[in-house]
Amino acid sequence: MSGVSHGCPRSEVTVDLPSQRAIARSRVAGLFHYDVEASTEVAAVPERVWATLVDLDGYGTWNPFTPAVRSTLAVGDPVHLDVVLGPGRRTRSTNTVEVVEAPHRLVWSSTLGHRSLLVTRRTQTVEALPDGRSRYRTHEVFRGPLAPLVALVSRRAVADGFAAVADALRHHVEASPGIEDTAARPQ
Repeated sequence: MSGVSHGCPRSEVTVDLPSQRAIARSRVAGLFHYDVEASTEVAAVPERVWATLVDLDGYGTWNPFTPAVRSTLAVGDPVHLDVVLGPGRRTRSTNTVEVVEAPHRLVWSSTLGHRSLLVTRRTQTVEALPDGRSRYRTHEVFRGPLAPLVALVSRRAVADGFAAVADALRHHVEASPGIEDTAARPQ
């Protein structure tokens, strides 16, 4: 079920979106600012989650939201994304790699038109948890005068997509053989 939090600052609305196991949130944080995030826990060490995250050629086998991603993942290089926003709604986006900190943080950003119109910044993190588990989090910030229009058109689709990515990443990593980890796989 969706929940709306009205205890936020005047211009902020938080919408919790349901998913299988991932937690997704979409938040309007100001007139020209909104963000979307999703997270999930994975029964694997960060290195296994990271290996899947940076294996861009493998995205088509597990990632329902961005089934094709092309990049060297070198800082400053482009990242070309094919994004599925729902049935019949596909788009392409070109971003620039900002940060690669294996096995914990991957950041890319983009602008639409002039930098003052819309800037997006997506951060994906993998955090080590006790007992060999990991927490995966994906978070994107949209800022600029075009952010309200982008939010109106795609906020729900992006939040649903992020939740689907988190769930699919968890499922793929937990179902795939890989380096030994100490996490007990859920039954």
